[in-house]
Amino acid sequence: MAWLRKLLPWFFVILIWDASPSETVTGYKIYYTDHVDTYIVDVGDVLTTEIDVRFGIDWYFYATAYDAAGNESEPSNTVDTKPKKPTLWHEVR
Repeated sequence: MAWLRKLLPWFFVILIWDASPSETVTGYKIYYTDHVDTYIVDVGDVLTTEIDVRFGIDWYFYATAYDAAGNESEPSNTVDTKPKKPTLWHEVR
């Protein structure tokens, strides 16, 4: 039988935030950066998401809320993480 060994240089970060108190909010955007590239994910009207990032790199995240006209709020506080390289291999046969 062939063995499949897979270890990706990616890690996922789970982000959870409180709902905006504004009644006009229709969704949220997550901004994240490694200080080289900046990414924006429109997550819609949910209050949690998973973001895939490379491990071993410092990542910084913040959220904004937006209304139906596309107006965005001021950014939330910024949170950061530096995912470490996994220590386990997963082998499937």
